[in-house]
Amino acid sequence: MNARSYNRGVRALKLCFEAFFRLLWKAFLVWYSQEEEGRSALMAEFTTRTHAACRAKVDERASTTEVVVNFESPREGLQDVIEKLEEFKEERRKASKLLTFWEEHGTMVDLLLQLIKAERTGNWKLHLCTVAAMVPYFFAMDRHNCSRWLPVYLSDMKRLETKHARVHQEFMNGDHVVSRSSNPFSPVSTDMALEQSINADSKAKGGIVGISQRTGALQRWFLTSHERATITTSLKNMYGVEKTDGLDVAHKEASANRVTRDECDVNKLRACFTSGVMTDPFANDAGELVNFPTGVVLSSSISEKLLARTDKGREQMKTFMEKRLNTDETSF
Repeated sequence: MNARSYNRGVRALKLCFEAFFRLLWKAFLVWYSQEEEGRSALMAEFTTRTHAACRAKVDERASTTEVVVNFESPREGLQDVIEKLEEFKEERRKASKLLTFWEEHGTMVDLLLQLIKAERTGNWKLHLCTVAAMVPYFFAMDRHNCSRWLPVYLSDMKRLETKHARVHQEFMNGDHVVSRSSNPFSPVSTDMALEQSINADSKAKGGIVGISQRTGALQRWFLTSHERATITTSLKNMYGVEKTDGLDVAHKEASANRVTRDECDVNKLRACFTSGVMTDPFANDAGELVNFPTGVVLSSSISEKLLARTDKGREQMKTFMEKRLNTDETSF
């Protein structure tokens, strides 16, 4: 998958994630107003106020970190609402297979976004926690390489602090990723940085194209590539071609045009469900697992397997670790 396809795929998942959450929130407000009379107006006021404050931060082109820090505090005053939301979802799961399925999809997208955040912010602990939470899904989806080796990877990283304390400290400092820009939310993993730098340069003009069969020329090119990159970077900085301070530069996804475009696309997705063109998975009458556009109902046997796939993945992961990693009962 090339970079453009990856970015488009992630954006599509984020737009669906946002649209589904808004549909869920709308259904929750209806349920909440019935359960807690007189509280719906308060919730609507809080939502409007928070949205306006977030919008103001984006318009000010504030850094991504600043926005995240400023909007983690409201959670403390809304613990009762969070508990009510969980109660609402638990109640609806018992009545709606469709809600259960798409809420599980939202959980997987949330894990993907957490992994991206861990990479972009250099958060080593978040990276390990997110990878550990992903492992059962790899077992459930029969992704053999990931399900086989990720537990080994996590086990090695857990012992990193005692075996290689210096490396662990560097990772805790955020040095497990590479930042080729001072812009916020820009670090990438080491393999991606390699693809964007040396591998990309080797395929471009002045790279190894045409000399790949000449061993001596190929070795000289790789041995001097970092020196040439240093000289090129210094020249760009000298003549102001590249900015060295990105504190005042907003992330491209936080730009006004991108936010407006995303908001428009989310509203289009919501309209498909609110207009009745497709089945709203969070509505009261959404029970069986159905195909959105056609309305075809999935058979009970297949739907039960789909809804139980995560629990089955956890069981397979537990069995794998007990028999192949913790003991020698089965050969790895």
